[in-house]
Amino acid sequence: MTCKKWLAITISPQLKPQCEMIVMAQAPRDGTFVDNWDRWETGLIDPRSPVIEPESFPGTIIPVKKPRERHGHMTTKPVDLLRHLIRLFSPKGAIVFDPFAGSGSSGVAARMEERGFVGTEIDANMAQSAERRIEIAI
Repeated sequence: MTCKKWLAITISPQLKPQCEMIVMAQAPRDGTFVDNWDRWETGLIDPRSPVIEPESFPGTIIPVKKPRERHGHMTTKPVDLLRHLIRLFSPKGAIVFDPFAGSGSSGVAARMEERGFVGTEIDANMAQSAERRIEIAI
């Protein structure tokens, strides 16, 4: 075995990712978070959520396990986490938008939480797969 092959098998120049960022946006926002809750019933964290570890205070990092089934996509998101975030930041009947829909996990979560969904995906095959997955959700 050549040194180059051995290095390719045993050593990776990449760091192991320890977290993945999810960016959330919420509109409209009226006054304080409490004012927003009073008007729209969104934006406040329920610490009793099963996604959040019961012994930890809610924060900007929510530890969850990666989904076992990837649905043909390398960065499939946990539907339970997405359901939690959708409940936090949108009322029932709102539209959830995911500009990088991938395998459709956010669409599945949106349907499960009685929200509309609009997603875009650059990969046509993945978009078709996500659409089928979202259609059969629930």
